Amino acid sequence: MSSELPIGTLIESVDPTAASVLAPQLNRHTFWCGQSGSGKTYALGVLLEQVLLHTRLPLVILDPNSDFVHLGEVREDAPPA
Repeated sequence: MSSELPIGTLIESVDPTAASVLAPQLNRHTFWCGQSGSGKTYALGVLLEQVLLHTRLPLVILDPNSDFVHLGEVREDAPPA
């Protein structure tokens, strides 16, 4: 199981560096908040993809807006890696 999950780039640093989340810390509650259109759903989707790809952590996703119904599918234009 990978310890660090890559989720993007820290753009406000002097030299843009990789941003990551520590997988062992995902056993706690998490609160996502932000204004409408700020990227909450996109950011959560990136994190969920990384959890699926790099860990064996169990996931339960309650998705009343059907934002993640295709999470288990690979896009046709996705690179093989």
